[in-house]
Amino acid sequence: MIDNETLDTMLWKKVPRIKLELNFAQIKAIADLFAHIVDYKSPFTSNHSMGVAEKISRFMGFDEDICQKMYIAGALHDIGKVAIGNEILEKPEKLTDEEFKTMKHHAVYTYYILSGIDDFEEIRDWAALHHEKLNGKGYPFGKTADELNKPERIMACIDIYQALTEDRPYKKGLSHDKACGILDDMAQKGFVDSDISNKIRDCFS
Repeated sequence: MIDNETLDTMLWKKVPRIKLELNFAQIKAIADLFAHIVDYKSPFTSNHSMGVAEKISRFMGFDEDICQKMYIAGALHDIGKVAIGNEILEKPEKLTDEEFKTMKHHAVYTYYILSGIDDFEEIRDWAALHHEKLNGKGYPFGKTADELNKPERIMACIDIYQALTEDRPYKKGLSHDKACGILDDMAQKGFVDSDISNKIRDCFS
């Protein structure tokens, strides 16, 4: 039986690695492509990846470089879902505890996938840490407030907001006000950044 390391070596002998220098427009186009692949594989979140992180970043006054990187992080934040089975991604009912545990692995898969790209550490972290919480109760790494910078906190808040407002087979999406109320409650309990929660209320009203 071939183990994963041997299989990886064999594959790269057949498909050699090629390093390319890409400009932002090219990186953005590739990020968009992967976002569409993820959204096709996970059709219940078809608007989940695109442009929202960039919009709130601009609203909060970040410079152009940060906003462009946030766009890419937003487009790629769920790329780890390509490693999750369709029986979970396409399940029309609420996930069981065991299925949800499997689904949670997508965040660390995103981290490892993006770790393979040179000079992508910043975008990788912004993308992969979108399920972390300020109180250390999030995943995949259980980071605390001191370990989470502003873009990472934005990604966490935006991911929750999008999940609350999107329609799912088992629930109707909440209104903007109701979703913001839940975010405010989470901020009071120490899960997410209260300043970002307030900015989301204003930005998407």
